[in-house]
Amino acid sequence: MATLASDRNAYVIEYWSSQGWNIIWRREIRGGIELFQHTQLMSCIQVIRINSDQDVWQWKFADEESFTVRSVRNSLDVIRLPFSSTATRWCKILPMKVNVFVWRVMLNRLPTRLNLDRRGIDMDSLICPCCNSIVKDNNHVFYSCNVALELWNKIAMWLDLHILGFDNMFAMFQWIDGHDGDLKSISFLIL
Repeated sequence: MATLASDRNAYVIEYWSSQGWNIIWRREIRGGIELFQHTQLMSCIQVIRINSDQDVWQWKFADEESFTVRSVRNSLDVIRLPFSSTATRWCKILPMKVNVFVWRVMLNRLPTRLNLDRRGIDMDSLICPCCNSIVKDNNHVFYSCNVALELWNKIAMWLDLHILGFDNMFAMFQWIDGHDGDLKSISFLIL
């Protein structure tokens, strides 16, 4: 259709008037495919309205109309980051990677067999290779697998504590928060 326009170097605004589109063709539109393409073009552009204002960039992902790095960050955070109603626990005496690891455990973002399967990665089996009894997810890896239970027992003996069996990270934090014994003995567990 562009080859049929009377002025191929014209601006779009030159074909717009207050009454609508006014495209001037070099010759009459013929039938067949040319008429079909013309009809399609006109039906597509009928909904477009042109104004003579100067062009401006607008940012529509936030309440602000101007672009800011903060608005991009907030938009991406809403879309990409998981939401948790529980506050993240950070411990300044632990290395950052340990804090991030615990945060990922709490959000169920570790690459366990179950999480990898949910992301479309083909796994031979979702069963835990250590105990061959249950699907390997975060809670199983840290709290119910035989290997994890043995480790918790050794930690309890080492610290001379009675550690309850936990089902998840939140239960462990509740136990730590409610522990009325010697806090020095469980200081490594406090995050």
